[in-house]
Amino acid sequence: MGPPTPKCPNSPSAATILAGTEDVLIEILLYLPIKTLIRFKTVSKSWFSLISSSHLSHLHALRHRPTTAASALCLRKSPSQLYLLPLFTRRPKIQTFKFNFTPPDAYNRAPTAPAAGAATATATTYRTRILQSCNGLLLLQVSYNARNAPKDYYIYNPTTRRSRILQLTYLFHSNIVSQSQSQQLGLYLAYDPSKSVDYKVICVSFTAYSVYTYQVFVYDSKFQSWKVANGGKEFVVPYDVKFCDGVYWNGKIHWIRPKGESYYFDIDKDCVVQSIQIPLVERWRGDRVSDTYYFGNSNGHLHFVTMYLRQASESELRVFEMQDDCSNWLLRYRMDFVDILCYFPEVRRREIDFRDGDTVDYAFCVLGMVREENGEGFLVFHVPGKVVAYKFKDKSFVELADLRALHFSRKGLLKFGCHDAYEFIESLAPV
Repeated sequence: MGPPTPKCPNSPSAATILAGTEDVLIEILLYLPIKTLIRFKTVSKSWFSLISSSHLSHLHALRHRPTTAASALCLRKSPSQLYLLPLFTRRPKIQTFKFNFTPPDAYNRAPTAPAAGAATATATTYRTRILQSCNGLLLLQVSYNARNAPKDYYIYNPTTRRSRILQLTYLFHSNIVSQSQSQQLGLYLAYDPSKSVDYKVICVSFTAYSVYTYQVFVYDSKFQSWKVANGGKEFVVPYDVKFCDGVYWNGKIHWIRPKGESYYFDIDKDCVVQSIQIPLVERWRGDRVSDTYYFGNSNGHLHFVTMYLRQASESELRVFEMQDDCSNWLLRYRMDFVDILCYFPEVRRREIDFRDGDTVDYAFCVLGMVREENGEGFLVFHVPGKVVAYKFKDKSFVELADLRALHFSRKGLLKFGCHDAYEFIESLAPV
């Protein structure tokens, strides 16, 4: 008999040895992009556990600059009906988006009575709604179809499909107090992968004795606990501050008044600060500022987008950007609405007679202001039957999605609003 045949280095035994050497395996995995790592989770249970760990996520973030540029938009048709729209593909195609988790508390809620002859439900029906998207993590609200059932809140990573329930209890005067959901004005997610793998959740609520004074609470994922913020002090702001539209940017939660000054909560300094006024223009020949606006953060840029309505087709859309020190709003982009009317005549609905002149009612809605890695920006907007991107650099239109083939499409109607679009960012961030 001849000498034994040497084993091939690619044999299963070699793969097993490599998989068992965790330090070597981690070093190899750190060179791979996020999409590849997600696929490699299916190799084995040990690989799934390793790639899902916060340790690997942190090391990967240190090796690769964490991106905060969106690769897609998640569009909400209803709380339980979501669609994913890629932004940087040659032929983008809208697709159904689903959450790949069942809230554990769904099995602890009292189920609704089943219809006659129907099988008994094993879990309560629930609906999941996105409250906020922040650099790869989503803040979700889960509503249950059960009498008097409270809502639950989750932090969810759509890339890794991992989630964590958020307990709404706060430390106040050395006692744990359960915060009434009727007092909550807003929950906001604050996560910056360039600074830390940990995230925070900020809650603004009425005080227990007045709807005119407010208080801030902060949840820290590192310690998994809440604390009273703003030095325990209550604060007062005008009644029309849009707490429901809070945006995280540059270490702060920003709120606006549509026609007044804005405010923000500085997370590091732990205080509420009055900021500058939202940009408005002087009225001229019947100009009026549209009630429709967009306020959001994209790839490290805070934008305020609004449309100024003038006579006939003289309306103009303007994109403002906040300076890093929150001292001023700069006019970043502007777009003459005539360009949109030329390409999409279905946008014009009807003439409206205002006291100072005629303007036009438009079937048009801004879904997002997206900034790319190179800093260039494009506007994503919705017209009847379509989702379109307008690139400011070359003033070109790109159709992102044709909605007319979808079952919910109706001629001449808009199906998504400015609060129905959320940026989708790939991330290994642990929850």
